[in-house]
Amino acid sequence: MTTMTQRRTSDAGSVTLEAVIIAPVIILLATVAVVLGRVAIFYEAVHQAAQAAARAGSISRTQDAAIANANSTWNGLMGTDSTSTTPANYIHCTSAPPDAKGPAFEQAAGSPQAIVNDTDPASAANVNAMFVFKGTCTLEAKWLLGIFGGDITATDTAYSPVDPYRCRADKC
Repeated sequence: MTTMTQRRTSDAGSVTLEAVIIAPVIILLATVAVVLGRVAIFYEAVHQAAQAAARAGSISRTQDAAIANANSTWNGLMGTDSTSTTPANYIHCTSAPPDAKGPAFEQAAGSPQAIVNDTDPASAANVNAMFVFKGTCTLEAKWLLGIFGGDITATDTAYSPVDPYRCRADKC
């Protein structure tokens, strides 16, 4: 009977070689995850701030108050004033003048013209009852070491129906 003997080979140094190959890959994956997470959070912050600004404008009683409330909300959320909740590191934001499309604030409370009746905010039926806010922010990409090649800009337009049952300022 013949027995086979298994020959042992030396594994000396293979763990070091594996670590040298795998460590940079793991570090690269972690870095990519952090960068993509930061960019995703940036886009979401712009979206949420625009939505909040549109809503703040839409629940106001007058058009002037709506514009002031929308701008105040945007500035408070996106770092353009000292009470901002968003870290200002490499983020610069601007907003277009808010727009109350049509005579939204002139409609009688509860009237059919003051009520949104379609799911499309830009439809002809809704044009008189919407408050529109558009905000733009730029995230400087210099902290990305040139990976994206330039700054990252996020623009969001938010629509919010003007509260049809608000009390008009002159008739409360």
